[in-house]
Amino acid sequence: MSTSPRPDPHETHPAHPPGSVDEVVEHLRGAFAATPELDYLAHFRAGTLHHALDRLGEPAPGPDHLPGSTRRDAVERLGRHVTSTVRAMDRRLQQARTGRLVRTAVSTDRNALFCDTIRPGDDVIGVMPVAAGPAAVAAGDRAVAALATRLRALDGLPAPNYGSFDTTAVPADPGESPTRPITRPGTDATAITDLLRAHVGPDTLHLLTYWADDHPITTVDCLDDPTVLALCDPDGLTATERRAYYTDLGADLGPRANELNRAAAGALGGRLLRLVLDVEGGAVFYRRLPARRYLVGVTLDQRRVGAADDRVAGLAADLSLLPE
Repeated sequence: MSTSPRPDPHETHPAHPPGSVDEVVEHLRGAFAATPELDYLAHFRAGTLHHALDRLGEPAPGPDHLPGSTRRDAVERLGRHVTSTVRAMDRRLQQARTGRLVRTAVSTDRNALFCDTIRPGDDVIGVMPVAAGPAAVAAGDRAVAALATRLRALDGLPAPNYGSFDTTAVPADPGESPTRPITRPGTDATAITDLLRAHVGPDTLHLLTYWADDHPITTVDCLDDPTVLALCDPDGLTATERRAYYTDLGADLGPRANELNRAAAGALGGRLLRLVLDVEGGAVFYRRLPARRYLVGVTLDQRRVGAADDRVAGLAADLSLLPE
């Protein structure tokens, strides 16, 4: 992690008249001051920036400044794009009867973005470099979730357990998953299926699909397990319907990730590697793999979102060893 001094915070408050401060802004300032890992922290309402703080260290615009040309501008544009994407994905995910989308995490090989929804159309967004290390990224993720939880409390809303952070202890090393086997998988579908099967069970991950060239190559799930069925809405989808739903969703996640990758280029840099769609009852995980491949994982247990994310990360690392 760099030891160079951090720039003084810069504030953007287009929705406020001069000197105006509300309780939300005070919470935003407090969270930003307490979380040096974050480069940017903002509150968006109905897709419009309400207030933002950043440590991007960009100079004040000069006479030759082109509007919209700084990274600060790019991050704000991405924030608007992400809040729009979140609303669209929320509608899509509600078809699974697992609750609303409450937290979205996007990571490239250079930066991470966290979008936590306070209520539909009301979001907080944090951005930070991944070079700070897994522990710092986890701290930034938790800080944005804690801020969103406090803002929900202002409206008398209960905590949705973003990322299972409220029920999961901080891992000793977020970069490691102690449950995953260290393996070099074979290239045939049977070997890949066996590898996926080693990670699926009623305790954490309930479905995994390996995709290549926009086609599902193999899927392993335990959606018929009584423990998993008990997590689902009894009047919702059957296990068979849920399998079909997650296959359709997985087909959509490849193009959706590519769209986010293009939108994030100026703000996050690098290539999108990870997308987490954290709903009130579990999460959907996307991990990009080399050579037009990707992995989709699902947990239906909100208490196990963090552990499931770790397992998907470890499995993606193993699958990345496959020859291109």
